[in-house]
Amino acid sequence: MLATVATLFLAACGGGGGDGGPPAAAAPASGSGATAVQLSSSITAEPNKTYEVVANGGGAVDISLAMPNAQPGNTVRVTGIGAAPWRLTTGWAPRGAANLSETPIVIDTRNLAGNPPPGQSWTARLGPMQWHWVASDRLGRVLVAMDNPGQIHLSRDAGQTWDPMNSPVENWVSASVYHSPAAGDANGLVNVNVLAAGFGGGLYETGPNGWTAVQSGIPGVSFAGRDWESVSAIDNGRAIVAMLNAPIYHRLSATATWLPTVLQSTGQPLARGWRGVALSQTGVALAASQDGDVYVSTDLAAGWVARPVVVNGTILNDSWYRTAISPDGRVMALAGRFNSGLYLSRDQGLTWTRANTPAGDYTALSINGDGSVIAATITNASAGGAAAGSVQVSRDGGQTFAALQMPGADTNWRAVALSDDGNAMTVAAGTFTGATGQLYTSVGNRTSYGAGSLGGGQGSSVELVFEGSSDAAARWSVRSSSGNFTVR
Repeated sequence: MLATVATLFLAACGGGGGDGGPPAAAAPASGSGATAVQLSSSITAEPNKTYEVVANGGGAVDISLAMPNAQPGNTVRVTGIGAAPWRLTTGWAPRGAANLSETPIVIDTRNLAGNPPPGQSWTARLGPMQWHWVASDRLGRVLVAMDNPGQIHLSRDAGQTWDPMNSPVENWVSASVYHSPAAGDANGLVNVNVLAAGFGGGLYETGPNGWTAVQSGIPGVSFAGRDWESVSAIDNGRAIVAMLNAPIYHRLSATATWLPTVLQSTGQPLARGWRGVALSQTGVALAASQDGDVYVSTDLAAGWVARPVVVNGTILNDSWYRTAISPDGRVMALAGRFNSGLYLSRDQGLTWTRANTPAGDYTALSINGDGSVIAATITNASAGGAAAGSVQVSRDGGQTFAALQMPGADTNWRAVALSDDGNAMTVAAGTFTGATGQLYTSVGNRTSYGAGSLGGGQGSSVELVFEGSSDAAARWSVRSSSGNFTVR
């Protein structure tokens, strides 16, 4: 057996920054040379303490990191002396004046020997279905998977359990998850909303009483029985929705009136064969049509500006199918439906480059919070020499991509979603009203957000250092370790 082995059990996940290298080593731990505190039962850790687990039987000894007074640079060190297993558990940091929801605690495990990166260890979720779309909230805790035709399946624990939510049966094609913070929303789970669209059907949204058909509120415009293609919503309910041969509609909050967006130069609504729309948390939007049109908006109230895809002096008029934009609005991605390439922009569509992914039939794109991680799915090849199906991922902002080694025999990869930190992935296979495929989740480089743990036993030792808190998470990182561990 390797001296150190980390086994990844998949659970909740979360937001924050990108997926760079291991955190820099901190100053020597002030608690490392202190007298160790011997433990035989569970406690909440204190800053700069060294603990020795001396219990020899019974259940695991839990050492909670949910301490109220942790400061950057504080350390916690644990060594297993007795035979009992032990766990450093995460949980939730107390609420502050600036945040209505508790902050999830996470342990960065990139310095733990044997730590697998995301996309290496996979867990199958639910059963094979005709999956067509997956979506994730920014922490990767709330996941949506859409069967086509079928129901919308929702998980509030990063895929461990799922609920079809009594959704209507539709040809579901697109969904987006957004949060509406409110007092009493502990852990940010109560006010999680899903905006979903069915091709040839309706636009639906979750609410206090389940699913509700979205009404346009525009005289003479019905949102029912339409060829919906794409929806994108961000926190507090700002959203854009698109269908074939109609304008793109937008709203500026969950309670605002829907309005058709317009061409900035003429003030007229823009009807096209829209296939993909994407909206960043900063309000930057990207839209693409099967007719080769690409438009960008930095202010939905002001409208759209054409952004043709020009590569090496040539304008590409592809049958555009999928779009994505990083939540910070800096990186855009675009791909076509048949034997296409993947194209990236880092200046809001003014210039584009082709990624080093194979030509293929692209089915989904996803970008993490700061654009450092980009994922794309390709389904089985169409005629014309397109590549076989694969899941392509870049962890250097799109400079290079590589195909992931996926479990099972699926090649009809249909959908992918990333958490904001890029360390949690949801991937699904299937075809539109056709062949079934499997749904998978993966997490790496850290414990689960809020509900995770780092477990050891007799002879194992680890030292953590507190990196600080953000609105996404309170983050600890592994400074040093020896022995065997389980990451959950």
